[in-house]
Amino acid sequence: MHYGGNSIKLLTGNSHPELAQAVAERLNIPLVPCVVKNFSNGEIDVKISESVRDEDVFILQSGCFDVNDNLMELLILISACKTASARRITAVIPCYPYARQAQKDKSRAPITAKLVANMLATAGADHLITMDLHASQIQGFFDLPVDNLYTEPSVVRYIKLEIRGWQNSIVVSPDAGGAKRASAIADRLGTEFALIHRQKAGSETQNGANGSYLANGVNGFVNGITNGAIETATANGSSNGHVSDGSERMQLLVGDVKDKASLN
Repeated sequence: MHYGGNSIKLLTGNSHPELAQAVAERLNIPLVPCVVKNFSNGEIDVKISESVRDEDVFILQSGCFDVNDNLMELLILISACKTASARRITAVIPCYPYARQAQKDKSRAPITAKLVANMLATAGADHLITMDLHASQIQGFFDLPVDNLYTEPSVVRYIKLEIRGWQNSIVVSPDAGGAKRASAIADRLGTEFALIHRQKAGSETQNGANGSYLANGVNGFVNGITNGAIETATANGSSNGHVSDGSERMQLLVGDVKDKASLN
């Protein structure tokens, strides 16, 4: 396959090789053989097994799970391609690392999402492709082109194919940050939309969120598109509230996790 007159080279690290292989098969191109391993002292070693000179390189590496190792692998892969004279380097990051730290919401808090943007640019990335950024302002952290793709079409397709009785459902956002995405899915499905009102359980309690909404006699879907719904108590606490409110069944649809969670 060629892109802009140059052949595409697809690389990946250790974050999600299965996804990279699926993308390669869909594009009908081979994955460029790469060896990404650790030295005995913990440093990351990268070896790219074929030339990328004057090629359009796409590096697929997600920022989930071992976020720090995956981020460093990505940066080193970008730098290696840059020094190997790649024509153009696109970082494909389905889950942007440190996306939840995108604003200074308390004294002396770092804006780590901006730091990550600086690191990607310094490493040599020319273009970024990501999905459902936790905070839209992250796009403005870059001086290079950023494509923030949305999952709504895929989520709607999944719901229609896999969720029984989806016509009699309500799409719920676990917090205000996901309201726009959840309402867009509800509009596509032609169903109702609800927003969880959260109250902190205590000022000193981490991940202590609680909230509920009343939806009697319907199926409830929590649209947890951002990783925050999994990393905090929001999804779990909210889903318990939905069941106690009379919802027949709760489905959690979350982004960038290995398995879909279902609470019945």
